Amino acid sequence: SNGHLPGGLPGRSLEAALADWVAAALELDAAELETDRPLQEQGLDSMLAVSLAQDIRARLGVDIPVTLVLEVGTVDRLAEELRDEYGVTAPPADAT
Repeated sequence: SNGHLPGGLPGRSLEAALADWVAAALELDAAELETDRPLQEQGLDSMLAVSLAQDIRARLGVDIPVTLVLEVGTVDRLAEELRDEYGVTAPPADAT
């Protein structure tokens, strides 16, 4: 994907950024990650959840608990939670 959403929104979606970060944490290709499948089925454990939560905190500036990463289950739900509960609308423009 070229990073542009239908409707001409600049940059990447929150989902796309999260998928990249989660895939990196799980040592998967972003293309292999299934955003609607529970992360625990894709290799997430509590240790990885800790580093992933720290990653998200650092990159998005939101103080999410590790339990959030474990409990939401999927990348799609995680993006929803970040939007609804933490007011995150998009990843920082310089996040890669």
